[in-house]
Amino acid sequence: MRHCSTLTTVLLILVAGLACTSKKTLPPVAPSTQAAAVQLGFAAGSIVAQGSQPMELRKESALGFARSEADLFAFMGRLQLSESDAAGVASGMLDGFADPNPARGSQLISDAMNQVMRRLEVSPYPELLWAFKVGYSLGHMAETVNVLTRGTPQPEHVQAYAALTARDRETLQADLDQSGLPAELYDAIQAMNLEIRSVSDLFAITSACLKIKGMVAQMQ
Repeated sequence: MRHCSTLTTVLLILVAGLACTSKKTLPPVAPSTQAAAVQLGFAAGSIVAQGSQPMELRKESALGFARSEADLFAFMGRLQLSESDAAGVASGMLDGFADPNPARGSQLISDAMNQVMRRLEVSPYPELLWAFKVGYSLGHMAETVNVLTRGTPQPEHVQAYAALTARDRETLQADLDQSGLPAELYDAIQAMNLEIRSVSDLFAITSACLKIKGMVAQMQ
């Protein structure tokens, strides 16, 4: 009886060992895929920031974030989202942005973002979820500067901006730590996540985000 018990234990160990050795190790996520996650986040954050405005003020991104239908499909293609998922996300974001009812539009955009995050969370590279969230925060923070100030920051904008982007600044570091982004990009993003105290800080946010946008574009 003891012999059978010992044999069973040995067999279980062997099976476990075979399972471990047969498990495939995924290659590192490609920089172009990381870039796509961040760029899709840029687009979402930018759309959310402008989507709160009256229709006549909803225009192309002031910072040049790519967010056309073709751009959104390109980003989601590199993230290997299915065609049906990509279609749903793109229509949700763009239809929400074009909806004259801000509440209804915001819900459409939110639903589209949640769909992206659900798909990335269960992908082979779940760190892309955090890269997307980092891009969202940066896109929202940068676009909000222009939405609030119309290109001319004033002292009265400082407190309002800090309130509008408080959530972004609170979550950015934690998302960044889980994103797996390259060290140079990580450092640049971490450095721009500063406390907003003056008009010069608003200019610094825009400048830093444009630099980061360029770094992400080079990863493609």
